Formats: sequence, structure tokens, C-alpha cells
Amino acid sequence: MQIQQKFLLKRARYSQLSADSNIPGFINTWQSWLKIDRTPENEKEKLEVKSKVIETFIENNPKISQLKEESSFVVREKGDDISHLMTETLANLYFEQKLYTKAIKAFETLIRKTPEKKEYYETRIQEIKDFRTKG
Repeated sequence: MQIQQKFLLKRARYSQLSADSNIPGFINTWQSWLKIDRTPENEKEKLEVKSKVIETFIENNPKISQLKEESSFVVREKGDDISHLMTETLANLYFEQKLYTKAIKAFETLIRKTPEKKEYYETRIQEIKDFRTKG
């Protein structure tokens, strides 16, 4: 009902303007029909949906969960054992960076970690020691 009233009011306004204009009256009424303001109803619906979402969120009484115990986030000191992080790649990197002592320790750690490759790692340790004495 409101849309029809708006249309009639705008039509009356445009008909008055059409007398001053060189555009025929039916074009003015067509343009006025195209310009009918439909956005307030859509905006009201959007606001209602938003308010419902906010209300349900508040009704659920959300809370921020607490962090796990701080003991699981322990920062290791420099002297702590990091053998669980040792890999063959890291040991080889130590060697390439000329950190021979660290490379030897890394391969020794790998021997304890993977005994099935013991001979290979011992060979690598010997290669490093030989290389170190040559250099």
C-alpha cells in the first residue's frame, strides 16, 4: 500500500515537472516507477536478521576458553637435550658449515636414535675426523 502511495505522489510531482520539461509525461512516470524506493524494507529485514544473530550469540553466553596448562609450553634452555630434533640433514649441514664437533655429536646422536644405520654413521664420523685433520 505504501509503495502505491509513493508512486502516486511521485507521479503527481513528475507530472507537474513534465509541463516544464520537453520529455513526455509517460517517460517521467516510467522513470519515477523505476526510482521507487525499495531499500528501506530490505534494510529493515537485514537489520532484523543481524539483531537475531546478535541475540542468539548473547543467549548462548559465549566464553573464551582458557589456555592449556603452561607446562606444555615450556621453553627449553640452551643446555637442554635437543636430540629429538636431530636429523641426518642437520648433521650434514653442520659438516658443510665446518662445525665439525657439532656434526660428530649429531651423528653420534643419530647412532643412538637409529641403530640400524650405525655403520653408516660411524663411517661419516670417521670421514669428518679425517677431513678435520687434513684441513
